[in-house]
Amino acid sequence: MVWTIVFCLNAIALLIFPSIGECLEMSQEQFGGWCAVAIDDTYSVIATAARFGDDSAQIATILKLLRTLWLIPLLILASLVRNRQHSRLGVPWFVVLFLIAVGLGPLLSIPDFLMSSSSWLSQTLLVIALYSFGT
Repeated sequence: MVWTIVFCLNAIALLIFPSIGECLEMSQEQFGGWCAVAIDDTYSVIATAARFGDDSAQIATILKLLRTLWLIPLLILASLVRNRQHSRLGVPWFVVLFLIAVGLGPLLSIPDFLMSSSSWLSQTLLVIALYSFGT
């Protein structure tokens, strides 16, 4: 029931937020920021902001993903507090691999053709993932 309400509110935001942004004469940056903090799901944030403009979509995506990334230190802190009595900290392997990739990424020299094809692939997979979340 709750997810149905959230989905409906996201759909309403997708339909009316751009009109409200125009009525309030918001800039691309203001609208993107508003979408990032006011809309729940990432795919809805991106879709709504994209209806207002490309710059708005970029701002909204960055802010929404930054908000989401802040969950990492929060979860680590909560895990440390919760597991204080245990000597072993259980961290999923994919989190460790992701952090290694984030650390090594800027240090490695990746050929341009590989970067352009991986960029296309990542955009395609992102669209598929966002669509999958919405269905």
